[in-house]
Amino acid sequence: MNKLYEILDTVSLGVERAVLATIIKVEGSAYRKEGTCVLFTESGNQIGIISIGCLEDDLAIRAENLLNDPKRLSERIMYDMSAEDDLGWGRGVGCNGKIHILLEEVTTDVRERLMDLYVKLQKGLHVIAIKDLSSIPNMIQTVYQTKKKHLGFQESELYELIRKNRLNRLVEEKYYQYFQPKHRLFIFGAGADAMPLANLAIQTDFSVFIWDWRPEYLCSSLFPGVTFVENMEDITLNSNDLVVLMTHDFQKDKEIFRKLIKVKLLYLGVLGPRKRTARLLDEEKIPSQITSPVGLKIGAEGPDEIAVSIIGDLIRVKRGVASFEQTENSGNISGRGEKYQVRK
Repeated sequence: MNKLYEILDTVSLGVERAVLATIIKVEGSAYRKEGTCVLFTESGNQIGIISIGCLEDDLAIRAENLLNDPKRLSERIMYDMSAEDDLGWGRGVGCNGKIHILLEEVTTDVRERLMDLYVKLQKGLHVIAIKDLSSIPNMIQTVYQTKKKHLGFQESELYELIRKNRLNRLVEEKYYQYFQPKHRLFIFGAGADAMPLANLAIQTDFSVFIWDWRPEYLCSSLFPGVTFVENMEDITLNSNDLVVLMTHDFQKDKEIFRKLIKVKLLYLGVLGPRKRTARLLDEEKIPSQITSPVGLKIGAEGPDEIAVSIIGDLIRVKRGVASFEQTENSGNISGRGEKYQVRK
């Protein structure tokens, strides 16, 4: 789970000093990739993970030392995880990579900039942070941009590459980090099988909205952390939204479905067999932009397993990874191989 929003929530409180750790470069393989953030607070709390436990203790000590050193506000560290003996950072886990990490004390100025980032993300804006690492060990100068401006030609090209492909990249002494707002997941139908789906979606950083024609089903005790939509007229969907249709009422599904297929969505999935979906459309052929049945083909049974299969598919789409069906003839099903294309 990405802990960015929990980190920003904690920073916004401003109740104690803290250090933000960010992976800025990975050489070889590692448990987490560039852009992963962890917050270490002065009281010893940790929000997020950067490894499978190999680095956190050492990072916590370095964070404490940074907070206690008035002459330093930032530090750059490199861990070599390739060693397979017990003395190496990898401790035989086979990460086989080098991890470069930036530590930044969350000063008043840094906190204000992070809060500005938080506001932008909550507004649905995509943000690119540009960090100037040449200022280490002083405060890192960071600019958060929602669009390119005042950039040279080469830097403008790099900005577009990062924006389009949602990359995090270290280029010489500048680190570019891409931030995207939470994807919105709209679930139509608040039955018992929607509960594990909504819960798992929240855990995996989706903003979840649920509509149901039965007001008594829209209950916070059943769906904690969910935004309820009572009137369909209040829903405005866009091309970054994901939708799962699961009312279990054929006529309701048909009525909603005919409205949904007119909107360009990032994902539209329908619970139930393909024959039922075809009946909803009064057509034999289901358009390619519709996922039916919804979710990954993992042989899921019961609400919990079905929720896992659906969330797996939503994460795949959110990350811009092609489906197995699109690449099954390539012999590559790793999910990150060269046969996979970044979703444009």
